[in-house]
Amino acid sequence: MNLRRFLILILAILTVLPLLAACTTPDNPDTETTEQQETEQETLPPGEIDENPNLAAIDGGNREFHFLVRKPGVEFTYKYSEILDDESGDTVNLEVIDRNYLIEDKYNVVITAEPITTSAVTKLDTAFKGGDTTYDIAMPMLEQAFLASCKGLLTEWDKIPFVDIDKSYWRRDVYDATTISGFNFYGIGDQNFSAYNTTPVMFFNKEMHKNLGFDNLYEMVEAGTWTQAAMQEMATVATVDGNGDGMGETGALTDDIYGLVSGPFVWQPFFYASGMTLVAKDANDIPSLSAITDESERTIDIIEDITLLMNDHARAGLTTKIGYSGKGFDKFKEDGCLFYVECIYGQFQITDMESEYGILPIPVWEEGDEYTSYIHASHSSVSCVPIQVKDLNLSGSIMEDMAYHSQQMIIPEFYEDLIKLRGSRDAESYEMLEIIFGNIILDIGQVMKGASLSIDNDVRAIVGDNKPDVIASTFQDNKEAYKTVIDQLVGFFATEGAKQYQ
Repeated sequence: MNLRRFLILILAILTVLPLLAACTTPDNPDTETTEQQETEQETLPPGEIDENPNLAAIDGGNREFHFLVRKPGVEFTYKYSEILDDESGDTVNLEVIDRNYLIEDKYNVVITAEPITTSAVTKLDTAFKGGDTTYDIAMPMLEQAFLASCKGLLTEWDKIPFVDIDKSYWRRDVYDATTISGFNFYGIGDQNFSAYNTTPVMFFNKEMHKNLGFDNLYEMVEAGTWTQAAMQEMATVATVDGNGDGMGETGALTDDIYGLVSGPFVWQPFFYASGMTLVAKDANDIPSLSAITDESERTIDIIEDITLLMNDHARAGLTTKIGYSGKGFDKFKEDGCLFYVECIYGQFQITDMESEYGILPIPVWEEGDEYTSYIHASHSSVSCVPIQVKDLNLSGSIMEDMAYHSQQMIIPEFYEDLIKLRGSRDAESYEMLEIIFGNIILDIGQVMKGASLSIDNDVRAIVGDNKPDVIASTFQDNKEAYKTVIDQLVGFFATEGAKQYQ
């Protein structure tokens, strides 16, 4: 740990300790705070494990080492820049700069980055056809990396020297979820911290929760009793028809208080909390529609429950109707709802919220089930190497070292920024993040969405339009179309993508 990081950690501890002491005094009761001894254990930053690959330096000859990256600042999902100096001066950005300096010094390169303003696939395809070896590493969003794989634009993972997907600074779970026929062309490492940023969570208004006298939510998570039913029960109590016109969309924008607000995408975190995926893979590592065929009854039951849950205004004040266009964020900021489901990047929309809020994993369906999270495929970056590069050894070595040093330098500051600076200023939220990030699943069907697989859009329409009676018929009517798209993409992935290795 360098001197600046050490000083930041000491200052953070000195800042937090007086707050913790105040929270444990009889004059300041707080139902969301545990004993100080537990607090001290939970404030240890993540990333303490050290699996340094100890790679030998490769001399890059002081040349530019070029990344193709997403443009920061275009979407609120990218509050943090993974490669560029975003000039914000915050601790996460400072660690990005320090990590880059470390890599540059070791490999004698100058890191440069080209922000993607159009399609990463178009950029990579144009470079490939023109014999252009500009890009040494690409960091597109997951959907784009999948499309680039299908077009044969990326180096197959096992052919990239030095990278070790089994190291803790790579997401082996995401990698395994996105292989097809044993092939893969991209991975999520700790340099891709936008992936953590796009993990859905349950925000809750701590002051509203405390005033309603509910059980300690953090303790419920620990006990495995934080369930969909428990969440709905609390949401029902929290609901207030403030203007007497019923819990409708109009009232929601004025005086009503809702139990939970989200957008139609809420089907994803609630469904994946069951541990299921709509598109699974068979014994041959080929995607299939098992959840729509072999397990269709359970799938339909869960989606029906979600649809009814999010549209039964009178009973529990749960709605998808105000989740978009900033209205959901505003409702939560203004103490207008108890729970708000959004990706973690939603925090950047509520930084001016006066009330304290906490972060929880999405509730499970049955007591004792393992908490399951997923990564939003449309907004998470991955790391990959274009099929043609100047020096494959250098690209592989730098990609591995960057993942390791991001784990050691950036991820602790990323956690700290999420917890300490965004309003969820309680030590228990560290543990919540570890639970949220600890068990990630990914539906390869979501990765294929960018290639015209319409399952997600179809389910969103069912939830948003409150049509639980058409779930079975929607799947039945579209099953062959889904299968056709999947089969085509599998063919491209396993032939165009991997043909140079066969």
